[in-house]
Amino acid sequence: MTHSIETHQIVQFNNVTGILSDIIKEKGQKISYYKFTAYCNDIQPTSKEANPRKQDISKKNKVASKIRETLLDPEVSFHTRNKGITYFAEDLKVSKNQDGTINIQLIFVDPSSQGSVDGGHTELVILDEKGNYPEWKKVNIEVMSGIKSPFTHVSIAESRNTGAQVTAETLDELSGMHEILKNHLSNTPYENRVSYKQNEDKEDGKDLTITLIKKLYETFNIRDYKEKDPKGVYSSNQGVINNYRKEYEKHGYTIQNVYEKLKYVSSDIFKLTNYIHKNFKDLYNKYGKGNYLANKCADYKDGSQKEPILFGEPDEFLDYKVPNGLLFLSLSGFRQFLVEDDDGYYVWKFDIFEEEKLQSILEVIFETIASGMRNNDNNPQSVGKNAMLWQVVRTQVFMKVYMNQWV
Repeated sequence: MTHSIETHQIVQFNNVTGILSDIIKEKGQKISYYKFTAYCNDIQPTSKEANPRKQDISKKNKVASKIRETLLDPEVSFHTRNKGITYFAEDLKVSKNQDGTINIQLIFVDPSSQGSVDGGHTELVILDEKGNYPEWKKVNIEVMSGIKSPFTHVSIAESRNTGAQVTAETLDELSGMHEILKNHLSNTPYENRVSYKQNEDKEDGKDLTITLIKKLYETFNIRDYKEKDPKGVYSSNQGVINNYRKEYEKHGYTIQNVYEKLKYVSSDIFKLTNYIHKNFKDLYNKYGKGNYLANKCADYKDGSQKEPILFGEPDEFLDYKVPNGLLFLSLSGFRQFLVEDDDGYYVWKFDIFEEEKLQSILEVIFETIASGMRNNDNNPQSVGKNAMLWQVVRTQVFMKVYMNQWV
């Protein structure tokens, strides 16, 4: 039976015959741990925000289908073949019945960090098949309360979800590390188009990833890449994720965090990325004096949908591909025109979207990229890894701007 008390949710399990409990002291926290077996009929819907994965219980999902088969089989027990459901809760209360059984109440307060952290498929299948399975069917329940640190919360979530690897981005989402980027995105049209957790995909309208956002921010990080270049952003997802984590753990959600410093230029970064990605072929051909579509990496096919245009309309596609090494190399030439203002935020030294300035910068960038492609057997991987090319883009662009007295 489920009750709503303000923001609280109480889920009750009746006539439980036993409960195991323990107190775990970990990193200054006292975590209460409980384990018992309950009737499936007492399962109620709880928040899934604490679970690292989105659940899919359709017939095409093999995990859900196996759970369903065992639950409905009248000849086998369910709790001996299913690991059950793990909950994070605010508290757990126990009351004794006259027949020696007990009733257990789980109290949930914060749906963003409490609910089913593992076994979400099990919970949803049981609810979906309500009335179709034998009443004697039981399910294993684990409950933890008293978890205060978001990093402990994430560590446990990761460990509990051992059926398939949980993505690093999902864990960062659970820990609340993405609040900086979410705040920045809330002022753009892309707020609801970015995926943060595992299994959020294009079917949900999520055509952008939080990893991409982090890569773009790192490309424009003038604190750590003042005299060097972030050439690793195009090839190393984990490196970018680790850098973001270290920055957040050191500075939190403060102006000292380099990602927060990019708040007021983030929409410009998205706009610039869109312009270059959408016009990559034409820029390459015009300023690089070549035929981009002749490159094998372009994988061109007229009328095809090779990749969505970044930060474009949801139905905008290119009929060719732009390797990340070339895209991020082209963007990196603009980083040096950021400067920190009196409040600690990054701003442009001049209007980079003024047409004359924009095209002059892009001319130098694409001359260098096209030349680099020709000198590296038209291999974008070799171009992306070439530290000298990154340096040439940076220095040649600066000289162009300096000679024109724009800085």
